[in-house]
Amino acid sequence: MRKYYVSEWSLLRKEEVVELPEDFEIHSDYLKFFEKDEIISAVKKIREMFLNIYQDMADFPERFKMPMIEINKDEFTPMGSPPAKALSSKTAPFMFFDALINFLISGYIENDELIINDSGTLKEANKNYKMMEQKTYQIKNADIIYSQFDNYGLYIRGLKNGKFIKDNPTIILSYPDDPVLLSVLKWMADKAHKFNRRLDFMQCQYRFLQDSLDSLCFGKGIDYVINQLHTQEERDCAYEIDAALRKRGFVSQIGTLEDCIVLNYHVLYYENEKYIGKLNKSNFMISSSPVLEKFERMRMPCVSSTQKKLFLRIRVKNIQNGAEFIKQCSDNLRSFFIPGDTGCGNRPNCEGEGLAGAQSYIIDGVNYWKCGCGIGKFIEFQPCVKDIEDYIKLGELCN
Repeated sequence: MRKYYVSEWSLLRKEEVVELPEDFEIHSDYLKFFEKDEIISAVKKIREMFLNIYQDMADFPERFKMPMIEINKDEFTPMGSPPAKALSSKTAPFMFFDALINFLISGYIENDELIINDSGTLKEANKNYKMMEQKTYQIKNADIIYSQFDNYGLYIRGLKNGKFIKDNPTIILSYPDDPVLLSVLKWMADKAHKFNRRLDFMQCQYRFLQDSLDSLCFGKGIDYVINQLHTQEERDCAYEIDAALRKRGFVSQIGTLEDCIVLNYHVLYYENEKYIGKLNKSNFMISSSPVLEKFERMRMPCVSSTQKKLFLRIRVKNIQNGAEFIKQCSDNLRSFFIPGDTGCGNRPNCEGEGLAGAQSYIIDGVNYWKCGCGIGKFIEFQPCVKDIEDYIKLGELCN
């Protein structure tokens, strides 16, 4: 574990940068300006740039004037969460990229350079930007952020030590090593800002370029999760589960959960549209999450354990209704119910509090228990294609 909270968070954000296929489609709107190979090459360079930025934030947080709050396990909460004073470190790695987006959307491309004719436009953009929540933030230490641009091949003219110059409204940004890159970077920033998908920009989402200049279609369904997965086997499994649920009439909603430090991308499935937006009313959830033990997501995990994997969550509101079916399920699925759950270690309190999901059930005359702590009335596991029908049947019987 590194010395500062912000270093750990920077590495986690680096893990969230999407992997690029060797080849991918580019919308014809962009092919009017450059060849496909040029655009793909630029995206790959942008991804490498972003990875370097996150790594440098982790290694040299002082360079970016990050919150220098040291990790101290003695200050963790009883659940193992970082203290409140560390929360500013959680979003700090995003600040650089928000400042970059604001810079790019404030100007236009001409002669392979980005030109901002009115520095006031950039100042206003930095005063009123929304990151991941509805709250409006202000970019802090913008001059420090701008002073780091040239470390990544982005050169600014019209500022002095990263600060605005009085009576000099024009600011110019260039990327001499590859002029195509600057245009592609601006296309991505414009779309991220217009459609409120800034987080996708920070992850170098190449699929921005697969829709027209004025539209954004990706990320409205299961691909929202699939973009975070690392193996074709998991991607195929997510597609199969999604297709099976849709075939049965389930309606879906995409979203993002943040378990203290880790962003978990998910699609929720409901049997009725009136329940959309209510997590505890969802029947199924497909998500990309790190492989962590129960409650571990509340802690500061080792970065090497945070690679996203495919998970399926099933609501089991009344396990007894599915007791007979559970006996014929696969070993993996059956193991969630037999021999049962040791729970939180305080079953009397768990029962007394009436926590959603805490329940007992009987299979072949044996009484078992499911704790209500953690994920309540749900079970969660890494799914496989061969058991999809069992997953859906179990979800139907237990609700």
